[in-house]
Amino acid sequence: MPLTIMRRLKSRNALNWPGLIILDPTAPMRAAIWAQELYESKLRMNPVNALRSMFLASFRRKMELTGHEIEVQAAVRFYGSDEVNHRWREARALKSSYDEFRGMTVSEIVRQLRARKRAAQRFVNRHSEEIGRMVRSKGGRT
Repeated sequence: MPLTIMRRLKSRNALNWPGLIILDPTAPMRAAIWAQELYESKLRMNPVNALRSMFLASFRRKMELTGHEIEVQAAVRFYGSDEVNHRWREARALKSSYDEFRGMTVSEIVRQLRARKRAAQRFVNRHSEEIGRMVRSKGGRT
């Protein structure tokens, strides 16, 4: 399990590296954001995937799509977020913040997020205890 450090961040809600997550404790629906970061951090703990994430835009795009759909599913399950609206919000964020999504429409990104729904639900189900602890935690290290 990656180490999580709570720290205020100025321009984002979280960061991750292999085995490490930095999460802003004031982030909205932070456990859902943490679930996304957990997926990405764990994926990058495999050295081959770490290299792929550094050098292959197609790998980063797939990783971000799956990670953001995990956030959607965790937000729905743990916070009662509206799935459709949350997915559209995530699609707009991907479009505006990641070069890997340049040239794609927000609608296309939404379709690709939706295609990962079942995999995202499986991840959330497998990690529901940890995500639930993050919902209940007040901050600090996990």
